[in-house]
Amino acid sequence: MRKYHKKQLLDLVQTIKEANIMIERFIRNENYESATGLLIDCHEAAVNIGKRIEELEGEGTITVTYLEEYCDLLYQTGLAVNENKNLKKELVLLHNQIIKIEDSLINDIKADKLEVVFLPYKASM
Repeated sequence: MRKYHKKQLLDLVQTIKEANIMIERFIRNENYESATGLLIDCHEAAVNIGKRIEELEGEGTITVTYLEEYCDLLYQTGLAVNENKNLKKELVLLHNQIIKIEDSLINDIKADKLEVVFLPYKASM
């Protein structure tokens, strides 16, 4: 994976972290419709990150596994929002999982090193 691909994915994970904070605020303010919309957006972003990692790194990476677990947690949180349950546990699990994804993306996926070849244009060089 190129360094700029990794940076783009990390930026998207950071955006998901910010969205999780907004989801928590919406739930505290009892704005469940907006929270559900953000949960759907986070799910789509996580799926896109997973697809991109599989394109670049191949299948079977641990980061993709963490993303799948995150999507399951988003689904469970969405169900809890619709049932108006206490969501503290789900929100903590979402936060912990996104941190785990970020750490895995930083540590488990290595950026490729570029190799540069200098070719002289004269034989005397």
